[in-house]
Amino acid sequence: GKSIQVAVKTMIPVMGDETNRQFKEEVDNLLTASINVNGVTKFYGWCKKDDRYCIVMELYPDTLAGILQQNQDGLPAGRVKKFMQQLSATLAELHSKNLVHQDLKPANLFITNGDNLIVGDFGLATIIQTTYAQSRNTVRNIAGGTWNYVSPEAFNPDEFGPVSFKSDIWGFAA
Repeated sequence: GKSIQVAVKTMIPVMGDETNRQFKEEVDNLLTASINVNGVTKFYGWCKKDDRYCIVMELYPDTLAGILQQNQDGLPAGRVKKFMQQLSATLAELHSKNLVHQDLKPANLFITNGDNLIVGDFGLATIIQTTYAQSRNTVRNIAGGTWNYVSPEAFNPDEFGPVSFKSDIWGFAA
């Protein structure tokens, strides 16, 4: 009985089964993260409307990208420290669930009304399939993402190895 504002991410199917698989994977990863991890966007549900898939999430007033654009002289050190501590804690929780985000960047980091950082956009996220040793974790490599933030192994696994938890640390540092 309570009205809330929501954000709706839409996907238009382009390649049939591949879009279906990508949509299902994003919903599964977002649902897993939203239920089990603090500091992740709240997931309310999904639907298909006409030819579009829709993911319904909590709406946040701003992104870190928007705040940085408004404050071109930078942010106060205390605020940066707070956001980085929150992001570190969220990444630790995601990684404890074997989930790698793979697309950390200011546009995917939302800011709440209470000035807290929330991780969103799980379109490139993936679950690590663990094997006999933690150092042998492997996941699919991605061809997407934003060049300035995506780790080297996402583009060249032959040279840099498979995507892993370290991939999110690269995005965090960038």
